[in-house]
Amino acid sequence: MMNNWKIVNYIDPVLENRKSWVYYKNFEFQNIHFSRCIANSNQDHMATDDHEYYYYGVTKSFNKRNIPDDIKNLLVRGWNNYFSVR
Repeated sequence: MMNNWKIVNYIDPVLENRKSWVYYKNFEFQNIHFSRCIANSNQDHMATDDHEYYYYGVTKSFNKRNIPDDIKNLLVRGWNNYFSVR
């Protein structure tokens, strides 16, 4: 649930404008993080910590075609968990 996701001091070396992103981690979902774009929520995504795979829950799409099923499921479950209300 959203309350289990905590803001972290995650620095993404790939992004040029780090100030427009907020990063969240949940100890129940190892090796992934949730990225919130302050300027455009359509860019919010769940991603592996190595930046290899992304899931964009707003559009229900991934950044690559051949993502292993276990990683796809993890990213989708993470997204759904973040936005669950209990």
